[in-house]
Amino acid sequence: MITRALGASGRALTVVLLAAAPGLLIPGVPEESTQFATLIAIFAGFLTLIEYSSPTPVLVEFRHAPPYNKIRLLALSTLIAIMTLFMIGASSYSAFPSKVYDLGIWLGSFVDLPYSPVRLMVIMLPDSMPGQAVDLMRAATSLAFVSGLLIVATIFAYFMFLGWPGRRKAFNVHTNLPMFDPTSGGDVVVRLRRGARINVFVGLTVPFIIPACLQIFGHAIDATNFTNMQTLVWLIALWVFLPINLCLRGLVMGLLVDLIEEKRRQRYSEIREDGLLA
Repeated sequence: MITRALGASGRALTVVLLAAAPGLLIPGVPEESTQFATLIAIFAGFLTLIEYSSPTPVLVEFRHAPPYNKIRLLALSTLIAIMTLFMIGASSYSAFPSKVYDLGIWLGSFVDLPYSPVRLMVIMLPDSMPGQAVDLMRAATSLAFVSGLLIVATIFAYFMFLGWPGRRKAFNVHTNLPMFDPTSGGDVVVRLRRGARINVFVGLTVPFIIPACLQIFGHAIDATNFTNMQTLVWLIALWVFLPINLCLRGLVMGLLVDLIEEKRRQRYSEIREDGLLA
């Protein structure tokens, strides 16, 4: 119990620091934005503490199938760190952040293609936005998009070649998928495979859907939010992280289907050997 409490406290502190870091590190962020981000960080840390203090998962999936959640947190942390460094480099002349900013500008000339997610993020900006803000959005989204592709390739390679969740370990569907009811009807394999495909499909379309939604409801969004660097860090990071998260969930659900089918084949083989199945 003490170990679980310490682990939950460590995770909660990590979430708080991650949520508060952009506002604390980027120069020139309005004090009101920093205070609001700090409040959100504390709330997110509190939810994390409650979830991981409970012996039974409530919302967080694959709690007992490491390193799924650690990889998700690492992916989000990487995106937040890259975007934070980029914004620092755009607003100051720090050595390393400036190089990150220059990299984003360079990538923008290659990634900003017609009908690409980056182009959609640029054209969804209000017409009243100054050219400097448009260039900043183009460079930031290009850097985040390329970083996201590299993160996805690394994650997929890890899960496909190193094996997950491990064939020698027991895997409890109920504790790792608390929102999934295996007794609600239908074959578990069919439902999981369908869920995996839906997650991957939605993950691949999200980078296109989010800019379209922002453009449709742009009249209800204050244009000054697109000039707030702290807001841009989270907007762009989540724009990239949501597809990564959905595709990763689809991947692990597909691997879980393979694991269940393998266990079934082994069980049927044992039954045949015992002469209980014709």
